[in-house]
Amino acid sequence: MNNKPNTPRKAKISKPTRDIGSEKSDMFVKIVKSVNGLDVVKEYRFTPERRWRLDYAIPTHMIAIEVEGGAFTSGRHTRGKGFIADMEKYNELTCLGWSLIRVTPQNLLTSKTLENVHRCAENYNFLVKNYHSGSF
Repeated sequence: MNNKPNTPRKAKISKPTRDIGSEKSDMFVKIVKSVNGLDVVKEYRFTPERRWRLDYAIPTHMIAIEVEGGAFTSGRHTRGKGFIADMEKYNELTCLGWSLIRVTPQNLLTSKTLENVHRCAENYNFLVKNYHSGSF
């Protein structure tokens, strides 16, 4: 016979099987590949000197896409220390020749973002073509 008092069992909290952010992220990678034929890398380290990572990168065309969360909620990207750290990262990125597209999470999967990716890729192709032909 069990003399332990009847204590209610804790309900198991099931973890979501899918992360919405991850699903959106994977969708972005697939859409860019489908629409522009470009391979997108998530969490790309663009310089070995620092531990910086880009939310998304298209290394073949030196395009960086950064998702800026917390724009309206005083998130990390809009508070002093985080804002300055992002400036340092973005300046280094620019000095290395990358194009940077900044979006909010709500704008990641929009036609405007895809258009900006396309425009940056076209600009990259134009610069490389003209550089190799001696037009510069």
